[in-house]
Amino acid sequence: MNLYATSNRELEVFKCLLNVFADSITRLGMSLNVSKSVTMIYKLYKTARYVSCSFPNFMLNGAILKTVDSCKYLGHIISSTKDDNPDVIRQMGLLYTPEQMC
Repeated sequence: MNLYATSNRELEVFKCLLNVFADSITRLGMSLNVSKSVTMIYKLYKTARYVSCSFPNFMLNGAILKTVDSCKYLGHIISSTKDDNPDVIRQMGLLYTPEQMC
């Protein structure tokens, strides 16, 4: 699930949505893998070193979600700086594996 917030008010709403989501999943007899769940704050161009300090922690099932600078989502690397280079480099490396060079 991806959530995008543009204000502090939206962040608070998302915190509530996470709780509703967790409760709904539990009622359906399913569970959430909190160890694979992360949060990422997209950094603004001029305030990149200050932005992550001003956001609250998000909790899911009583555990604080880890905040990361990049993560893999649906097979692609997503970066908090909106830079595609790490994913492009990774995919180029997959194209030129030793098995394919024969």
